[in-house]
Amino acid sequence: MLQTLERTDYDEQDAPAIAELSKATDRVSEPYIEQDDGLLGTAGPIMMMAYGVAFTTAVLTFMGNGEALIAVAISIGFAVMFFTVPLLMMRVRARHDTRWRPPERGSRSNSVDTYTGPMGRASAVVHMVIVPLAVAFAFIGFAVIWVLVRP
Repeated sequence: MLQTLERTDYDEQDAPAIAELSKATDRVSEPYIEQDDGLLGTAGPIMMMAYGVAFTTAVLTFMGNGEALIAVAISIGFAVMFFTVPLLMMRVRARHDTRWRPPERGSRSNSVDTYTGPMGRASAVVHMVIVPLAVAFAFIGFAVIWVLVRP
C-alpha cells in the first residue's frame, strides 16, 4: 500500500524558523578536551599487584598438580592480555588523539567524573581496586584451606 505525505500550510510557515534554528546550532564549538584524571595511573598498579599475588598464591598452592598449573598458566596469560591491550591502546590514543591531554601540574581535584556521576578520588580508586583485592584475598584463603585439608 502506497501512502503519500501532504504538506500543509502550517509546515510552510514554520520552515523559516526551523532554518534559523539550524543556523544557530551549526556554530563551530570548541572541541571537547578530555583530561587524564590519573585514576588509572593510581589504581592500575594496585590491580596488577593484587592479581600478581593471586596468581603467585595459585602457582605455589598447585605446584604438585600439572593439570592445575596449566589452568593457572592460561589464567596468567589472560591477565597479561587484560592489562597489556588497554595500556597499548592508551599509548596509541595519547600519540594520535590531540584531544587527550595529560593533566597540568597541580590541577588534580579531589572530585572525579565517573559514569555514575562525580565522586571523590579516593572512593573512585577503592571502587576500581576492591574486586582485584577481594580476588587476591580469596586466593589466599583457598590456598590456606587447600593446604590444611590436603592429606
